[in-house]
Amino acid sequence: MSASEVSSASPPKLSISDLTKARVRSVATNGGRCLVENIEQSCVVDYHHCFPAHLGRNGDLLDRIEWYWNMERGSLNLNTRWNIFSVGANLHRLRSHQQWVLLPEDDIIQQYFGPLTPAGTNHHAERSTFPDVPNRSDFVYRLIPLRKMENLVVVRQDVIPEPGTPLKEEHLTIHLYPFNALHLTSHVHPKFAILEAGRIFEKLSNTLPSATLATLSEMYPTLPLTISLFQAWTDSLPIDAMNDQTYNTSDRSIHEHSDENHDGRVLEDGSSQGTSRHRYGEVRRQYTRNNFVSSHERRILPAHRDQRTLNAATGNVVGIGPNVARATWNADAIRSWAEGSR
Repeated sequence: MSASEVSSASPPKLSISDLTKARVRSVATNGGRCLVENIEQSCVVDYHHCFPAHLGRNGDLLDRIEWYWNMERGSLNLNTRWNIFSVGANLHRLRSHQQWVLLPEDDIIQQYFGPLTPAGTNHHAERSTFPDVPNRSDFVYRLIPLRKMENLVVVRQDVIPEPGTPLKEEHLTIHLYPFNALHLTSHVHPKFAILEAGRIFEKLSNTLPSATLATLSEMYPTLPLTISLFQAWTDSLPIDAMNDQTYNTSDRSIHEHSDENHDGRVLEDGSSQGTSRHRYGEVRRQYTRNNFVSSHERRILPAHRDQRTLNAATGNVVGIGPNVARATWNADAIRSWAEGSR
């Protein structure tokens, strides 16, 4: 599945409950302070999903991710605290415009990329080999500037003064592009960050100048690997996936009914990557049909989602983006493609 197939021109605004925010603060290294600038909540800090929560309305997308992440169908909750972090309003806006992403350490990315197997010009993931990386609060991330960040200054508060004590200049550090010295510690689970980085980088690969793509690949050699991981994790389901009892459990009601409000605007909290066993019900399925499939898919989209899965697996659904056919996404391939003719 290409990034263009999981994007929405006008995504709905989904609020995050106070309970969810409290659960985020309970595991976040710096509580509710901005992950990047370390400023306190009173300085206009927003809560932000790493992998966008509105994509949870794309049932086909979540089915695929759950399969390749070795999860039960219907168990992935994008509103889990492990997919939410707090960030200053300005940086939140820039990230919403796909100007930067979070990238975990190289060894974490390699841990996920290693089990993939070459499949033609792409890579294939096996459900059984998905790495088990436990939740924790000390994953290390880098802020990767993708575009229009050259003139941005990030001022990070390194020292938190005692209550009633004013902030001093020596408490702050100025970080300039490309922010190589900015190392961030977060509870956000790397699989969400990798999934989002791959989605955004693949999408921007159609619009960024070739020189920029080559530079990014040289500066961050594991960044192109996130595209391979994104494509592998969102690939079509195997034709027999629904017969796998570890994936398609007997409790089918969780897919067709939701205990949320019918407008789907207020999300429930989750305590892990696979907590709340519910989806978005009729609202999600309608949004999927109208916003997350190509025009060709929309014409042939069956009413029953299991039949749609069968169609996708047997190649009856068309809509694979142009990037899927490109060479394997690694640093050399990206650089070769960027420097050559498009």
